[in-house]
Amino acid sequence: MDALNKEPLVQLLLRAVDQVRQRGLEARGEGGMPVWMGRLLDTLSSSSATYTTRLLVARLVYDLRNLPLEPLEPAGGEAASPAPGTKRLFADHARRWYKPLARLVL
Repeated sequence: MDALNKEPLVQLLLRAVDQVRQRGLEARGEGGMPVWMGRLLDTLSSSSATYTTRLLVARLVYDLRNLPLEPLEPAGGEAASPAPGTKRLFADHARRWYKPLARLVL
């Protein structure tokens, strides 16, 4: 676990996204992108967001990158893993994320 993942806010947001998805509350916005994902993208793209805030958002994206398109039901209390070849949630929106993420690291 790195320093960014030790931030309490990162863990809280990861759990919040998981709960929203598990409960079926994932509203879709522009282009079929989940609203929560669009808000993260807006923050990452914002010139008024601090560098630290944009790093935290980038870390969330990294941690959430392998989410399947449909939420997984936990098996026996353990975190379920997507099957190989499962379509990923971020895959359809990768083009919109590329430029803000590249701008952050360059």
